[in-house]
Amino acid sequence: MKKLISLLLCAVMLFGGCVSGANIPNTPDKDPTDGTQTPAGDPPITAEPDTDAPTVTDPPDPVERIDYTIDVSEDSYVLNKDATGDTSNKNFGDDVEIHVKNSGGNLTRYGYFKFDVSSLVGDNDFTCIDFDIQLSIRQTSADTPMSIIKVYGVSTDWAEDEICYSAMPEEYGFITSKEVGKEKEVNSFSITDYVRQAVAAGKKEIALVIKEASEPTALHTRFHSKESGVFVPRLSVYYGTKEDNTVYDGLTDIPAPEVSKTGLDSILGQSDISTQRVKVLEDTHVEAGASVDKNFGNAEIIDVKANNAAGTASTHRIALFKFDISKLREDNIFNVLFTFNVNEMEAEASNRDLVLYGCDPFAWEENVVTYNTVCDHEDIINSISTARPGKKSIDVTEYVKNAYENGEKYISFYLTGDSGTFYRTRIDSSEKSGGFIPCLEVTYGKTAFSTSLRYEGENPWDVAMTAVTTWLDRWEKIKEQGASNAELVVKDLSEYSVTVDVASAAKTNGADTKYSPYQTRLINTLNGFKPNKNETDLYDEYGGYKGGEKYAATGFFYTKKIGDRWWTIDPLGYPYYRTAVVQVAHGSSPNQKELTLAKFGSLNSWAESATERLYELGFNSAGGWSEIDVLSKIDNPLSQTTIFNTAVRYGNSIGVSVNSGGGAMDIDIIPVFDPGFAKFADEQIRDIVTPYANDPHVYGWMSDNELSQNRNMLDHSLSLDVNDTRRHYSYATAWTFMYLKTGKADVSLSDVTDELRMEFLAMTYDRYFEVITTALNKYDPNHLYMGCRFLASNFGREMIMRVAGYWCDIVTANYYGVWEGSPSLMKNVQNWMGDKPFVVTEWYAKGMDVWEKNPLIVNKTGAGWTVRTQADRGKFYQNYALMLMECKGCVGFDWFKYWDNDPTHEGADPSNRDSNKGMYSNEGEEYTALSDYMEELNTQKYTLIDFFDER
Repeated sequence: MKKLISLLLCAVMLFGGCVSGANIPNTPDKDPTDGTQTPAGDPPITAEPDTDAPTVTDPPDPVERIDYTIDVSEDSYVLNKDATGDTSNKNFGDDVEIHVKNSGGNLTRYGYFKFDVSSLVGDNDFTCIDFDIQLSIRQTSADTPMSIIKVYGVSTDWAEDEICYSAMPEEYGFITSKEVGKEKEVNSFSITDYVRQAVAAGKKEIALVIKEASEPTALHTRFHSKESGVFVPRLSVYYGTKEDNTVYDGLTDIPAPEVSKTGLDSILGQSDISTQRVKVLEDTHVEAGASVDKNFGNAEIIDVKANNAAGTASTHRIALFKFDISKLREDNIFNVLFTFNVNEMEAEASNRDLVLYGCDPFAWEENVVTYNTVCDHEDIINSISTARPGKKSIDVTEYVKNAYENGEKYISFYLTGDSGTFYRTRIDSSEKSGGFIPCLEVTYGKTAFSTSLRYEGENPWDVAMTAVTTWLDRWEKIKEQGASNAELVVKDLSEYSVTVDVASAAKTNGADTKYSPYQTRLINTLNGFKPNKNETDLYDEYGGYKGGEKYAATGFFYTKKIGDRWWTIDPLGYPYYRTAVVQVAHGSSPNQKELTLAKFGSLNSWAESATERLYELGFNSAGGWSEIDVLSKIDNPLSQTTIFNTAVRYGNSIGVSVNSGGGAMDIDIIPVFDPGFAKFADEQIRDIVTPYANDPHVYGWMSDNELSQNRNMLDHSLSLDVNDTRRHYSYATAWTFMYLKTGKADVSLSDVTDELRMEFLAMTYDRYFEVITTALNKYDPNHLYMGCRFLASNFGREMIMRVAGYWCDIVTANYYGVWEGSPSLMKNVQNWMGDKPFVVTEWYAKGMDVWEKNPLIVNKTGAGWTVRTQADRGKFYQNYALMLMECKGCVGFDWFKYWDNDPTHEGADPSNRDSNKGMYSNEGEEYTALSDYMEELNTQKYTLIDFFDER
């Protein structure tokens, strides 16, 4: 690592002197996309029409889904007595702080929080989802700041403006605890099992109470409440576990890879990167209680358990591990992980913290040590929080490096639970047959890029230094944009008077499909709404609304904020609300295309008929993957969009993309820092947009679909094999970023934090948007840039949304897994984007009545909800769209999609073969029970928006 940093320092001196890193602060409902985290595939986009384009496909199931947050809906605290006297009947719902204290009598304070989890109800497939509450400390006791905060479940039967000490809700039981105390620090408490059980039981709200430790301490901790306006309490939803649960074998040393010396692909003049696995020398555990004198040296399972709540040692179990480090290589230890496999965890516990200490390797032997003879531990090395079995790793880099540099031959670890972890964790020992042997994973590395480069004259370290310093400067400008002042949509619950039976988003099973009732809002349940039967008479040729004020007519679509609501303005100058259908094409399979041509005779006849019908239903735009080359050539076409797939296609060209239509990248790294990306984007976008640069019917351009957004993109980039000639620039940028952000000459993987992970992800998207915007401004400055159709989980990430708002005219996202959008999430999105509008570009529901007629349409694929009938799909359409219309930052939505999946299409992606997603069946028949609901809403869209704005 030191040699790597030396290279960085040399690059700084040679190319511009010293650079100081800026101090950059860190800045829902399941949000998978259609079928997976990778999106529907699309036909290749070329300069010439391609009538034989491959079928649009949905992607495979995701390996990892990323997190988002749900803001607290109500919070308060209770207090029995303060210096002024009895406060047991006093309410503190408007306080900017949540007070927690246990004085043993008077002055006791408990904090209460309530979260709306209705968007999670009905999706019980939580096998790869974690839930944390995040609370930020505003102030602590000045003398002894550390406090143990315990979390309990409570009844939701309370209101923040009424709750008081004498009227506290019923308490359900202990969930978890944690030692906290650092001011301005966000603390996470895992409540995974509690949320899962609540959602499985159909609960739409959960509530929690936090208390100081059971024994009086007089410690006083003040948390931010939602009224503080900053560090609002949140429920964080992590799709994909926060631990790598893969158990693997193969414990032999991994030799250093051979270095390719062929042509320009030989990037490394010197290289030496390899991983060595050092198997445990001795391992065992010791037990308190009745087994204080018992030795467990031959046991196949190692147990870990903390002292009990009373502080006695009757339940205590300590794991011991010893390693011979004498065979480590002398130079450049890059990273060391202590890795082991958790075989089993007690079912009662949802989460536990394991704490690792050093201890004297000569003070115990595997076949002799007992609890009564176990040695003391040294200072803490590191800790890990885990909620399920699987492979676990704890970073022990500095401990091992220090021991090795001091000439020590052996080291040993002392592993136990923290003071709040009273449940047993069971680990494979070296004696377990077929188990995973505990080991040290030692990575060595040094890099020196040669002058033989894939891009002549573009040294990776030089490119990286420019990229990171550009980002540091730009982020300051992005922050200066400030925020919008969007208001929270307040739902009138009395309007949700219709019930729809809803099953999970996927994995339905025909007649055995299990449904749950979802409260639903329709046009005819809106209190006081009066339809305008003549609204469509006021539409112009684009579908804009002539019933109100006219604005500047530029001949192209543009965005404008009128009052506190965002609009698109159409080429004639009228307000325009986008109602689109994705993949308006003459077929998504050979069978569908053959049927269409047999019925209409030509593509032009089909395009005219399809467009006329969509206009009748109140749609005014063709969404992504539509046949723009066909639809744009008829009279009075729909407004058009298309998707470039720039990053994915560039990834394909260098061999790092997973598929051609989705946004998945190998190991989730988007190669935007590669000099070739900008050149590729310039040429590709030039070829696509130039023929349409002056076309008034083009609404805008989308550059990719659901690109990788793994929060561990930084970790993956730092851990790349430097022999991989495709990844030089990603590797160099990641390490340069770490160096400039931390200011450490010996920066290592152990210095990575969640804040740095999120900032690196934001920097990646900043570079991506910069490249796309530069090309569009060069070749087509007339049309809107609509971003890259985020996975909706990016909606919950402030830094990402600020970057998107800086570059995009309209931010787009595919928003699945919710029966309707979260008002708090949409409010945050608008505010974070610095006052830019957004469009939801994918959402749908599937009807099981199609399965009854066609047994091949089983609805097991895709992320849309499953309901009983086409009419229920229509009710979902109205319920979902009404919330988007009510949100003043949303300028439209795109329904997914035009055609059903064709289960006979062998070339389709497996996740896009067997579901009722379309407006039209595989036989080309319109689902009129669905489209009737669509028409009723779409042809009232401007009247509805006026209604929402005025009430």
